[in-house]
Amino acid sequence: MTSQSNLPTIQRFPTADVAIAVHDLHVRYPDSPPVLQGLELEIREGERVGTIGPNGAGKTTLFLSLCGVIEPNRGEMALWGQPVKVGAFRPELGLVFQNPSDQLFCATVWDDVAFGAQNMGLSAVEVEQRVLRALEVTGVTELAQRPPHHLSGGQKRMVAIAGIIAMQPRVVIYDEPSANLDLRARRRLIDFCSSRRRRW
Repeated sequence: MTSQSNLPTIQRFPTADVAIAVHDLHVRYPDSPPVLQGLELEIREGERVGTIGPNGAGKTTLFLSLCGVIEPNRGEMALWGQPVKVGAFRPELGLVFQNPSDQLFCATVWDDVAFGAQNMGLSAVEVEQRVLRALEVTGVTELAQRPPHHLSGGQKRMVAIAGIIAMQPRVVIYDEPSANLDLRARRRLIDFCSSRRRRW
């Protein structure tokens, strides 16, 4: 892939209320056809946007690119006017993985939810407050001392969301959040995601 230093320098992106801006984004994996070609995208603060497409369409590739995990071959990306850099930690953008088991790796739910906030350099008191709030708003407080691998798929999904919420990002990206959930868990997730008021 093209080195990040060879990507065009962002000359200007709207900054007032534009959370995510993408211009001419190209991503291609080695020995594979292009995944993203010339993608243009602008999402403003407060908007709710759904991305629809079949497996392999590039949804996850876009999300990982925005999080600085994947290095694009060409194009420009910015979060609130600041260029996305590969490997840079941007806590204002949170990604809930398609498979929550890929996101949960600590001994207890509490530890998993606290992990991101702890790595932001917050005090122990602030971390505890954020974890308690995240567990509360996702409805999984009673699971705090349970091992994540003992949870159901729906419970794991909400714990993974709680871990992102504890970092209090300005934008949350959900990668196929309803995948492999039963009807009850899917309904609860839809109700949570469709709330029009930020609850953290």
